Amino acid sequence: YLLRGALRPAVPAAVKGGGVDAVGEPSAAAKAKSPPPQDAPAPRPSVPSRRDLMQRSANRGKALSLKSQESLDLIQGSLRSTRRSALHINDKAAAQDKGVGPGPSAAEEKAAYPVVETRTLERFPDGAPLGSHLNMFSAPPASNFRVRGPDYLADRRKVPSADYPFDLRGCDLFLTDDPPTDIGRHPSLLAGRLRDVPTMIVSFRLPWGVFLSYYAIPDRFLPFLRRGAGHGDPSVPLPSTADMTPGERTLCDFLLADGDERDEVLKIVPVAVEAPWIVKRVVNGSPALVGKKMPIEYIYGPPDGDRA
Repeated sequence: YLLRGALRPAVPAAVKGGGVDAVGEPSAAAKAKSPPPQDAPAPRPSVPSRRDLMQRSANRGKALSLKSQESLDLIQGSLRSTRRSALHINDKAAAQDKGVGPGPSAAEEKAAYPVVETRTLERFPDGAPLGSHLNMFSAPPASNFRVRGPDYLADRRKVPSADYPFDLRGCDLFLTDDPPTDIGRHPSLLAGRLRDVPTMIVSFRLPWGVFLSYYAIPDRFLPFLRRGAGHGDPSVPLPSTADMTPGERTLCDFLLADGDERDEVLKIVPVAVEAPWIVKRVVNGSPALVGKKMPIEYIYGPPDGDRA
């Protein structure tokens, strides 16, 4: 309607005649018949397009604080320089496992993995409010997780978990386009102190990087770990488990099992401590058998001299 109203006065006034005088100006009669001018309608507010919204979001993402940007740079540069050497060592180790070639020599491993004390995530201060410190890790109380009680098969009741059998040593998060499969070979992890004590590494290989958590293995579990990995003299009897708790005996059985048996029982219990209601509703502590949902590889590294 607005477009037709803007074009109409130009054509009829020039063609019909009588409404335009000799010099092309509207005559007095035409002016008398013409309606009084009306105010133009107010323009509608512009609605930002999807591209504009995406650009605004990108601009907000660029406005990171200095501390967050430094942390991001640290993560991005942590494993990039060692990716090729790690893959080279992994290829030779895989060839050795398949019996089609020699494994990596000590000199090759030392050259591929120079011992450099890399920075690692710091521990979250005890008692500090959530969100007050960034890029840190913590070990929540074990009682936050509910596990099967002693009479679960009869009453289906779950109880707060006992203490962790393996203490958490630390965590790392690295961004890399191709995470190594056997990252535990790298001696620079955990600020170069990875193999000071026997340690279990849980490695989540993600499309954009790798998340690592390190757990100290107490000495009483080492015979079961080594026997399950085929390391050591199988004729030596294993220590008694009579003085262990049911959870510790279950852990010993897990260490003695092969990969398929471990996949049948390995669970993850996710809990969202602080999150929106919908997230806490979904991540509510329900266990998941991760061995049946995704491929899992178990890798054992025997002690080497003074390295655990």
